[in-house]
Amino acid sequence: MKVDERQFFRSIVYQFPGTEPLPSDHATDVVPIIFTLSNDFERFIIKHTGQPLQDLPSQEETTRIKEEVIRVSLSSLKLSSRRLEHRETLIEIVSRIYDHILEDRIRAIVDKIFEVVDDKLTVPLQPINVWGSNVNLSLYCSRPLTVPVDTIHLPFIPPPAFKTSPDFESSNLKKVKLDSLEAAEKSCVICIEDFEAGVQVVRLHCSHLYHERCIDRWLKKPSHICPICRSPILNITLGRRL
Repeated sequence: MKVDERQFFRSIVYQFPGTEPLPSDHATDVVPIIFTLSNDFERFIIKHTGQPLQDLPSQEETTRIKEEVIRVSLSSLKLSSRRLEHRETLIEIVSRIYDHILEDRIRAIVDKIFEVVDDKLTVPLQPINVWGSNVNLSLYCSRPLTVPVDTIHLPFIPPPAFKTSPDFESSNLKKVKLDSLEAAEKSCVICIEDFEAGVQVVRLHCSHLYHERCIDRWLKKPSHICPICRSPILNITLGRRL
């Protein structure tokens, strides 16, 4: 049975030297950098004592919600004289794509990009992949827990990364008035109360509906995701390729 749910942000930066290069009309010195944001749903089984029954979670579903590609000269990225300029550019790009995470995590991603750039095995034309994931982890246990859920420590979960900015208050979200009960959701999943015709509700970017008081309470959580589909509570239009 499910005993707990946790949300966190995970990122990885890597290059596979053996992969096929992206088509490019530029010089052979160019390296593509692919930025991706996804929603990941994972399952992890624990013992009734709170100890892991497996080493890592099993992945159940991944949904890609943003992707953007830039192409930069690899030799230019390696130059110490241009490092500050390139760093500021990458911080701006990472901040735009992963705009729901804390600044220190954004800078850590950029630091990791330069670690890959400076690696002797990194080559032009092969893409450098920057993958960020909003991970939605469900904990399962076959027996009733003998320890409080909030004491269970999972070492593979990174430090908190999501913003808790006032920008996420419901006053900044779209309000709609239900003139009829033809909406897909007949009730608010947070309070489990039915919607009434004529009531004003909050519609998220993913189109799911909630009572304003309920989503306000939900937004006090450190991870700002839709309670139904787990999409970030921000504009999730698919990113464009540059």
